[in-house]
Amino acid sequence: GYTNAGKSTLFNALTRSEIYAADQLFATLDTTARRCWVSEGRTVVLSDTVGFIRGLPTQLVEAFKSTLDETVHADILLHVVDSNSSSRDEQIASVNSVLSQIHADGIPVIMVLNKIDASGLPQQTLRHPDGTVKSVAVSAVTGQGLDELRCALDEAAQLISEQKASVPRELEDWEMETQRETVSDEQALRELEALL
Repeated sequence: GYTNAGKSTLFNALTRSEIYAADQLFATLDTTARRCWVSEGRTVVLSDTVGFIRGLPTQLVEAFKSTLDETVHADILLHVVDSNSSSRDEQIASVNSVLSQIHADGIPVIMVLNKIDASGLPQQTLRHPDGTVKSVAVSAVTGQGLDELRCALDEAAQLISEQKASVPRELEDWEMETQRETVSDEQALRELEALL
């Protein structure tokens, strides 16, 4: 998310950590990862990363590249947005632009509208037409909506787990199809040799 969106405060609330969180530019400079319990028996690993700013020069993006590289390897992104900011739409666009620059724009995203205690937005969860979570409104300070965010993370983790489990089956199906094609090719070659 954008700088000062409350990413570190949210990270602390979800992971029961106490990493440095302040209302200042680049309060977070290094990536921190912690376990987050999302349901009985399921944990996910959350990473707190540097905040983005509008018009971030390419050189600065390069300077933070090692930190931002963590983003590229994520299974899902939580795009934390300050719901109380008058520049909310521009900040969302700025973050999306940086995600595109680092080639992370193809990773599934759950938008987390933070600071609803200040903005007055209702606590709600919105879904995409396919049923996956699109956004969750929360307050990292008061805890409002955090259970819903944990549920959204649990659903996403379950879906990702199922998708990863299906890859070996798809690979197995592909290997069997390839073997059938090889057998068919060998059979065709024998039949052709028999004609000669």
